[in-house]
Amino acid sequence: MASITWKKQGTKVTEDQVREAEKALDYEFPPDLRAFLLTVNGGVPSIRKFASPKDRNTLDVVYDLDEIVRRARQCWEELDLPHSMLPFAEGNGDEHDFLVLDDGKVRLWWIIEEGYRKDRTCLIADSFDAFLGMLQKTIAKPPHDKFVDAICFGDIAKVKKFLAQGVDLYANNNEAVFQVLNSSNWEILALLLDAGLDRSTAVSSGVPMKRSIELKLEGQQDLLRIAGPDNPHGIKAKQAIADIEAILAKYFS
Repeated sequence: MASITWKKQGTKVTEDQVREAEKALDYEFPPDLRAFLLTVNGGVPSIRKFASPKDRNTLDVVYDLDEIVRRARQCWEELDLPHSMLPFAEGNGDEHDFLVLDDGKVRLWWIIEEGYRKDRTCLIADSFDAFLGMLQKTIAKPPHDKFVDAICFGDIAKVKKFLAQGVDLYANNNEAVFQVLNSSNWEILALLLDAGLDRSTAVSSGVPMKRSIELKLEGQQDLLRIAGPDNPHGIKAKQAIADIEAILAKYFS
């Protein structure tokens, strides 16, 4: 929390004001939230990203004490939020995306409208302090075109660097996947798969990745039959066959 600075903080509050809010809501604040309200009392944090199992991971504002009281009443009365959950923040640029405290744990709670209302929730952190400790600066992703260039040139070191920086594996209609298969660089494909590349990803003309690899294997097997095992082209084909079979066995069996 020491590395976070806060803008638009609420006015300073006292222990008595916090107790009055708890009494008004009939809700006892966890000690870490109470300490935060007494020292910071809400605001916009300088560091806003947090780890989330859902694609909802941006903290917009932590409410001050008065806003917690107002939002709690609104959510409990109008949105049917369970009274055990106390909204203390919102995120993702959506007024219906709340961070709530539930028995001291931080949960994300949001509403989806798809013809009818759906409420969703997921656990984020075991405590308010733990949640603040999760906040992290947004790291700019490297340019996708440079990542693709590294793949085309077979630059393993640069590919590893871009993967460590969190490059988008699927940008430009899966261009990176297309290029790695087009270049038949199986070492780089293994790096992408180890980095979390979805094995069901389709490449050109919607062909699944596994089938594209199998077609590469069939092409090398044909080349080996035509060139012969002792021909330089045949020797390269044998190595390619071994590499492709290893990829299929490890990632697609």
